[in-house]
Amino acid sequence: MKKSRFKWLFDLLLAVLFLTLLMSRMFSLSYHESAGIMIGFLFVIHLSLNWRWIRAVTPLIFSPKTGLKTKATYIIDLLLFCSVYLTIISGMYIAGMLTPNVGMNFRHMRLMHSECAYLTMFLILIHVGLHRGLIKNMFEKMVAGLLSPP
Repeated sequence: MKKSRFKWLFDLLLAVLFLTLLMSRMFSLSYHESAGIMIGFLFVIHLSLNWRWIRAVTPLIFSPKTGLKTKATYIIDLLLFCSVYLTIISGMYIAGMLTPNVGMNFRHMRLMHSECAYLTMFLILIHVGLHRGLIKNMFEKMVAGLLSPP
């Protein structure tokens, strides 16, 4: 399987899993916790699959030669990284996986968890919107590959 096709299917799996987390009332708390941990691992894999772009853009982010769309994408992706990280850490705290002696009470951590999760959802929508051309092209290639004779 080509790397681009794998990345597209992988990202689709990541999106579906994230949506099931947002509908956590339909599932058990243990599912929500397990899927949240899985999202963390999948998110790291997503970053590693896109590491070349991250490494290429990071030193050029403040360059006047770097396009506005690239800068916006980088900033949104950085904010997305932070919101996913805070969502996972706060979720682990709520689940009792982290020490409770971090100076925040449980109610504040639950609020941080839900607010960061909603921020993550919003940033994912922007992220997908910024990559809509790539997503559309990959989808069209996959459909054309399925419809073309062997």
